Amino acid sequence: MKQPTSIEKVLVPIIALAIIAIAFLYPQKDIVPSEPEIIEAPEIGTTEIETPQTPPVQEEVDSKCDKAFNHDPANTTVNYTNAEKGISIDLPYNPNWYENPTDPPYSGDLLPETEIIRVDFGPQIVFEACSWLRTYMLNIHPQEDFTEFKVTLETSFSLASPQTEVIEKEFNGLKALEYVGMGLCSYPTVLIFGEKANYELVPLCSGNHEKDFEFMEGIAKTIKLI
Repeated sequence: MKQPTSIEKVLVPIIALAIIAIAFLYPQKDIVPSEPEIIEAPEIGTTEIETPQTPPVQEEVDSKCDKAFNHDPANTTVNYTNAEKGISIDLPYNPNWYENPTDPPYSGDLLPETEIIRVDFGPQIVFEACSWLRTYMLNIHPQEDFTEFKVTLETSFSLASPQTEVIEKEFNGLKALEYVGMGLCSYPTVLIFGEKANYELVPLCSGNHEKDFEFMEGIAKTIKLI
């Protein structure tokens, strides 16, 4: 191994001392991580925002379901006339029967996909799905032969209840049949045979056959062909 020269022996200690001196005279500062700058968020306004009110649908439904209608007797009549179908008839009426006394005394329209005109009249009741319906109907059917229809009626359980007989009647010289129809309810029916059409009086849903027949016979007595 090569021995250090005399110059190297002198310089090495000097360089080492110089390094120590520099470290002493210029100590390194401790590195302290800087704190993150805190930025304050802008103040949020306090103005209240009104949210849209949800319509009280359930309250409206409950109100319709709980409605109690007036069922006083009729205090007058209103005339229904349909020249095309050849009929004039007086329908019972009481303005107190309806939610609004100015409501029309009856409503009529052609039933979809049929040739039947349905005229609703009478007191209102709360029916299925809380709907408000009038309690009686005048249904105007295409004209059919009295004898043929009676035979069909007496042999078809789909039209009349087998527990009731078919009774022949007459109103203002027009032949008629009375029977109890079948369906979701029982339907006491007065069917009058005209020249241009047949006219059927029937309740929406009967709770008293005798009472309904009496009510509808009173209406049938006002019928006139035109």
